[in-house]
Amino acid sequence: MKKEFSSQELALKNKMESEAVNLPETLSAANIKALVAGEKQKTPVRKVVKRVIAVAVAACLCLCSFVVLDRAVYAPKLRGKNGEIVYAESYADISGLITDYYKSEKFNSSIQLYSAKKDYVEDVVYEEADNDAPADFQTNHAETNLRVSGVDEADIVKTDGEYIYAATYETLHIIKANDAVLLPQAEIRFFDDKNENVEWGMLGDFYIYGDRLIAEITKDRYAFAEENVRKFSSSAAGVMIYDISDKTDPVFVREILFDGSQVSSRLVNGELLYISRSTVYRNVFNGDDYKTFIPAVYENGDAAYPEAGDIIIASAEDPEEFLTVTKLDLKNDRSAPESLTIFGAGEDIYCTASTLYVFAAQYSYTVAGNGMLDLFARVNGETTTDILAFDITGETPVFKAKGCVNGRLLNTWSIDEYNGYLRLALTGSGNYVAVLDASLNEVGRSEPFAAGENIEGVRFSGSTAYVVTFYQTDPLFVLDLSDVTAPVIRGELKLPGFSSYLHPVGDGLLLGVGEGGTEDGLNGSAKLSLFDVSDPCAPVEVNSVCIENAWFNRDYKSFVSLGDGTFLIPFSRWQSAWNEEDVSYYYSDHETRGALRVGVENGKLTMLGEFSAEYESVYDVRALFIDKTVYTLCTGYSFDWNKTVLFINAYDLLTGECRSATEI
Repeated sequence: MKKEFSSQELALKNKMESEAVNLPETLSAANIKALVAGEKQKTPVRKVVKRVIAVAVAACLCLCSFVVLDRAVYAPKLRGKNGEIVYAESYADISGLITDYYKSEKFNSSIQLYSAKKDYVEDVVYEEADNDAPADFQTNHAETNLRVSGVDEADIVKTDGEYIYAATYETLHIIKANDAVLLPQAEIRFFDDKNENVEWGMLGDFYIYGDRLIAEITKDRYAFAEENVRKFSSSAAGVMIYDISDKTDPVFVREILFDGSQVSSRLVNGELLYISRSTVYRNVFNGDDYKTFIPAVYENGDAAYPEAGDIIIASAEDPEEFLTVTKLDLKNDRSAPESLTIFGAGEDIYCTASTLYVFAAQYSYTVAGNGMLDLFARVNGETTTDILAFDITGETPVFKAKGCVNGRLLNTWSIDEYNGYLRLALTGSGNYVAVLDASLNEVGRSEPFAAGENIEGVRFSGSTAYVVTFYQTDPLFVLDLSDVTAPVIRGELKLPGFSSYLHPVGDGLLLGVGEGGTEDGLNGSAKLSLFDVSDPCAPVEVNSVCIENAWFNRDYKSFVSLGDGTFLIPFSRWQSAWNEEDVSYYYSDHETRGALRVGVENGKLTMLGEFSAEYESVYDVRALFIDKTVYTLCTGYSFDWNKTVLFINAYDLLTGECRSATEI
């Protein structure tokens, strides 16, 4: 793996080329002779470890002054100075950090402390992201609702205007959509009893890129692990790539897997960006065997480990989590995955065409009590979120900066890049919007708002942020971020229920998709709201629609723009009745699943059609369209419980008539 040089490293390199510099022990005459003779070289004690002992001890002493009950606190030793990125010099450096961590009270007790994080490198270069695709784009088929326009995301259903691709738990279906007539072309069975090489696995989301299908999978690693080395969790995650140029005969191309689990992925300019995390577990950790703690990359079953010198350790606070960011060129089937591994965790991402941000909440507690009671007496809990920034414009991802903020992010919509700044909507002990500069230092934050409530929905649009919080009612807050040093709340609107997804629909209007309720809380209904936010100081709900005993799919990728200013919103509605014997409500196994077509006419929210059918024991519905036909897709189980079944209904877009019902 190639390593980018920082300014300090370049200066050192130039100095070495111009001056006489002592060679390291590994390049001594004796070691060179040993290398030529095939003998093992003598490995010196790393000087870098010696250099930092004093610094590490001092850091530990400083941190210990904050410890409740006078317990030891772990402090990572190998730290960067003056903005320098620190790479490991050997696997022993890494195992030493992990070993020290396992010996610390931070690992062995429930005490965790928050300490201020510092940045390690020079500024991140931002580009302004076009996050809101225009509502009137022209297309003849559904496209995935993206967080950032032009940055593709994997999904469980996709269409190219001719074929429908749909994933169940173990099968990916390719179906030709000939108007309302559905013609199955092929099934890719990823995991079944006949495959002796896989003990267990699960199919996730997928991409369609030209004539390549890229499926995200989770797989039992015992079946392919090198010498069955046990480490991390019992599974690995990655992608399987198929050539689908012949839709009736998909051909396997390659498989790339990573120890641990998937965080997320994106597809940018023909390059797959895959983010994975892996945990080192104490019961399998062996400091003398790097294979028990270094995450591997598996290419068609063959394991490859990153060189110690390519692993960044400067960001390690809890050195039992590795984050791996990988780029794979999909334009070349022979391209090697280019990865960067760093100490860190990940829960979700925000990605533009040039920069990747990975964030993860860190939960910290101060303990009140003694002995076993400590486990049940955590008080004054504080949540922080670490953010790692990576430059993804080059061949290999490059670590750029690390930041830390108080609170946690709801999801990828809670973070946004605009005019060189990063804006974050944070919830936890309080709610506020923070603004970070290019080095991920906080430069401004709003006053806290909606104490005791949680953020349920966020949408950034230009210099404005719309934030929905909820406890019993739904306050919609409008924040002005034009002054990055002092974000200001301009307006607030309190309503029953809440909106979990917000979508600008033009002319100062905002569509909210969520749940309905009363002043006493939620009431089990699905709710659509249209907000007039043209006056940020006085947001108004223009009108709303509530559906009893129903809910909307909360996955933002299920929201479909039809291209004419109208939208498909999948929903589920269940049947309930009063049971006189039990004096309670009971719910039927039969549920209505489908999609609503919603539009805005004359500044009002309008219902233009419903495409639904009654099913028994199926899961969340998705919807898409091709030309003037709407397709709804549900997944259920066959009666023998050995295979999932895909139900697809085709409807006329204008009349709502069901033209065909297909079970695959």
